[in-house]
Amino acid sequence: MVHVELDVVRRRVWPGCPPSWDPYSGEGLAVQVAFEAAVVAGLAAGRDVVADRTSLNPEGIRRLKRLAPHAQIVMHSLVHVPLTVCIERDAVRPIGERVGKEGIWALHDRWIATGDYLDWSECDAA
Repeated sequence: MVHVELDVVRRRVWPGCPPSWDPYSGEGLAVQVAFEAAVVAGLAAGRDVVADRTSLNPEGIRRLKRLAPHAQIVMHSLVHVPLTVCIERDAVRPIGERVGKEGIWALHDRWIATGDYLDWSECDAA
C-alpha cells in the first residue's frame, strides 16, 4: 500500500504555503499535480493507494476519477465532526502543520455552511 498525503506533498512542494490555499491555481496547482503524480505512480506500480486529502472541494474527487477511471474510490466523510473539535485537534498539531482557527472557520463557511461540499454520488461517477 502507498499512502500519499496532500499535506506532506504541500509542505515539500510549497514550504511557505498559507493555511488557506487553492489547489487548482497558482502555486497550489504545483502541489496538486505532484500529489496526483504520486497517486498515479502508486497505481501504475500495482499498489493500493490511499490518497489522503482532507478536502471538501468536489473537484478533488473528479480529478482522481479522471486520472484513475478504473480505480475503486472509497471515501470517508468527516463533515460530521463538530467545528470546535476541528479547532481543538488543529491546536495540538505541530506549529508548521496547523491550519489555524481562522482557516478552519473559512473552510467551514465556504463548504460546510453552504452545503457545497462533495456529493457522495460523485464517488461512483465516471
